[in-house]
Amino acid sequence: MRISSRSHVVSPTPAGAKRLAPCAYGARTWGVVPLWVLALGALHSACVFLPPGTSVDGLAAQSGEAPLVLSQAPSERAGVNGAADTGLDEAWQGGSRDADLIHVSLSVALDLESGRVVGTAVNTFRALRDGTDLIRLHSDGLEIREVQGGGGGALGFRERGDLLDITLDTPLAIGDEASISVEFASTPTSGYRSSLTQGADFAPSAYGTAFPAGLRHWMPTWDQPGDLATMNTKIQLRDDMSAVANGALIAVDDLPGEGLAQKVFSWRSLTEIPVGSMAIAAAQFDTFAAQAGDTEIYFHLPKGTDPDAAQTAFGESSAVLEYFSRLVGLDFPFPRYDQAVLPGLASYMLDGASLTLIDANELLTESSEVDDRRERPRRMVARGAARKWFGAWLAPLDERHRWLLDGLALTLELDYEARVRGLPEVSMEWDTLRESIARRSTERLALNDSDGEVVTLAREEAAERAAWVLRMIRHRLGEETFWGLIRAFVQRKGGRLVTVEDFRRDALALTGIDLGPQIAQWTKRVTVPELKVRYQRRSVEGVGESLGVVVDQVQPGPLFRLALPVEVHFESGLVTSETLIVDQASNLLIVPMDERVVDVAIDPNGTVLTLLDVEKDDASWIAQGSLSRSAIDRARALVHLDELSSTSSEARTAIIRILRESPEPTLRERTAQVVSFEGLECNRALEAAAMEDPSALVRRAALHSLLQRFARGAWQPGDDKVEQLLMLRQREQSPAVLLKLDEILETVPQAE
Repeated sequence: MRISSRSHVVSPTPAGAKRLAPCAYGARTWGVVPLWVLALGALHSACVFLPPGTSVDGLAAQSGEAPLVLSQAPSERAGVNGAADTGLDEAWQGGSRDADLIHVSLSVALDLESGRVVGTAVNTFRALRDGTDLIRLHSDGLEIREVQGGGGGALGFRERGDLLDITLDTPLAIGDEASISVEFASTPTSGYRSSLTQGADFAPSAYGTAFPAGLRHWMPTWDQPGDLATMNTKIQLRDDMSAVANGALIAVDDLPGEGLAQKVFSWRSLTEIPVGSMAIAAAQFDTFAAQAGDTEIYFHLPKGTDPDAAQTAFGESSAVLEYFSRLVGLDFPFPRYDQAVLPGLASYMLDGASLTLIDANELLTESSEVDDRRERPRRMVARGAARKWFGAWLAPLDERHRWLLDGLALTLELDYEARVRGLPEVSMEWDTLRESIARRSTERLALNDSDGEVVTLAREEAAERAAWVLRMIRHRLGEETFWGLIRAFVQRKGGRLVTVEDFRRDALALTGIDLGPQIAQWTKRVTVPELKVRYQRRSVEGVGESLGVVVDQVQPGPLFRLALPVEVHFESGLVTSETLIVDQASNLLIVPMDERVVDVAIDPNGTVLTLLDVEKDDASWIAQGSLSRSAIDRARALVHLDELSSTSSEARTAIIRILRESPEPTLRERTAQVVSFEGLECNRALEAAAMEDPSALVRRAALHSLLQRFARGAWQPGDDKVEQLLMLRQREQSPAVLLKLDEILETVPQAE
C-alpha cells in the first residue's frame, strides 16, 4: 500500500506500539511509505540549520544538545583480555590516547550541487588518565572553523597532518567527561560522495561511510577501531529527498524561510555502535517495510521502484535475519535495520552499524535475472546482515582482528546459501574459494621473507581465508560444538570489542582445545600447503600387498600440520575413510589391499585449504569422475577426463553423465565449460543442456560451447535443431541466455 501523507511532524511512538504494520513477504504486499512517516519519536535540539535559500557555506551550527549517553560504565567495558575491567587498561587503549569517545552528535547540511558538507560535530569523551588536557580527533582535508568546549568557550587547536589536537581549558580527572564542538566544512575526496548525474533513478544522491580511508575526510571525530559510541545524526537536505543514518529515525522537521524548501532528518543510535560503522545516505527514496521478529526492516530504493523489484532484491531479508538469529543464539542486535540502494559506491556493499548500503548495479529489477547473477540479491542481503552481528555488534579491538569477524560473517552467508541451494552446491563454492586463495597465495600476495609471512591482505581476501580457517575448525570440532563456540563468542560477557585471543580462549574453555597454533599457521603466512600426492604399490612377504599414499609438502617456507582425509574405493564398491596427519616434508599412509583398489580420493569433500597436485593412472581418474559421491571430487577430475576423452570412451561417458545427471548446477555448468572432445554424442548432450537444463547458468554455458564448436566447424545444427532454438527463444526468460541464443541464431544459417 502506498501512503500519500505529507505530514512532516513526527510524534513519539508509545512503547510497544507500531507506527507501520510491516508487510508480509509471503503475500508480496509491500508498504511504500515516505521516510518521514517512519520516525519513532521527536528529538528537540538547539542546533541551527541554514534557512532555505542561504549558502551552505554560511552554516555555523551550534549544538547545545545534551548527548544521549548509552555507553557501558567503565567497569563493564571489555579489556583486551575479554574480562571486565576499569575501562582504563592501557593495553586495551593501545597506549595511543588519553580519552575514550562515548558519543558523537553530528549536524550536517549536504549541498549536492557543490559536493560540500558543512556542519558541526560534537564529540563527547571520558578521560582515561588523570590530568588529561589534550583531546585528539582525526581531520583530513577538513576546513576547521571553530572549536568550542561544552560551556561554549573557544578552545585552542592545532592541525597536524590528519590529526586535530585540541587543548582543554581545564584538565580532566580520570572518569570525567567533556564535550567538544567542532564547526567544519569540506568537499571530501574520500569516504563521502554526492552526485546529481547518476541517472534519473538515482539523481541526486549522497553517502558517507568509513570506507575506504575513514570518517576523517567528511567529519571530525576519533576515527580508529576499538571504540564504541552512541550517535545522534541530523541531516539537512532538499525537501524532495530523504536521509538515512544509524539507529532509528526520530523526527523530520521542515525549516522555515524562503527559497529552496529544506528538511532536517534526525536519527539516533539506540545502542553503542563501532565508530567505524557510522554512516549516512541520502537520495529520492521509496521506502518499503517488513518485520523479522521484533526487528523492523526498511528498504530504501530509487523513487518509483516497482514493489515486485523490491521483493526480488530484498524479499528474503526477514528469513535471513531469523535464520541468523537462530544460528548464533542472539536476536538481531539492533531494533531496526535499514538497507539503502545508491549509485557509485566505493564497493558493491558498504557497512554501517544498523545500515547497509548496496551499490545500484547489484539491484536486479527482474526475477529472471536472479539465476544469471548467481543469486546476488540474496547474497548481498545475507552478507550485509551477517556483518551486523560480526563487525557491528561484535567489533574488532583493532584492524588486526577484523579478519576473524569478516570470516564469521562469510560463514553465516554461505550457511544460509546451503540452506537455500543445498550443501553439495555450496560445497562447490567453498572449493572455488579454496582454488582462488591458493592461486593468490602463489601468484599475487606479497611475501615479506622466505617464510612467506603476510604483508597485507585486501579485506575480502582476508575474509575468504578466515572463513576457510573457520571451516577447518568446524570440521575438526563438529557441527554442534562449533556452533556452541560461536554462540559463546557472540554472547560473551567480556564485552563487544573482541580479539582473536578472545575467540581462542572461548574455544579452550568450551572444548579444552587450544586453536591458537591451527589459527596461526593459516593466518600468519601468505602460503597454503602445496601437496604433491603419488601412489606406490608395496608387497611384503607374509603380509601381502599394500598401497602407499605418499604426500609431500612442497610449498616455500615452514611446514604445515594438517589432518588430510583420504577415501579408498575398492572394486567391490567398499569405501573406507582414513586420516593422514601431514606434518613432515614427506608423509606416508599404508592402505592394505585385500582387494583391488580402483581409486584413492584426497580430501574428497574439500575440508582442507590446500593446493593439490595428484599423480594417478587414467583408470583412477575415470573412477573418480564416475564413482565419487562428492561433487567436489568429480569436479576435480573434469580436466583429466577431458584430456583422456580423445582416446577413452569411458572418459567420454563419465563427462556426459556428469553433464546430464549431476544434481549440482555449478558442476553441470563447469562441465559444459570444460568439455572439448568432439562428436555427435557430446553435441547432443550440449544441445540437451542448452534447451532443457533448469539452470540458466548451465543453459548459457552449453550455448557458449555450441557456438565455439560452430565457429570451428565441429557443430552444424540441422533445421530441427534451429527450430528448437527458435522455440527456446520464445519461452526463455533469462536475459543472459537470450543474449547467447541471439548470438547463435545470428550466426547459424537458417532455412528460408
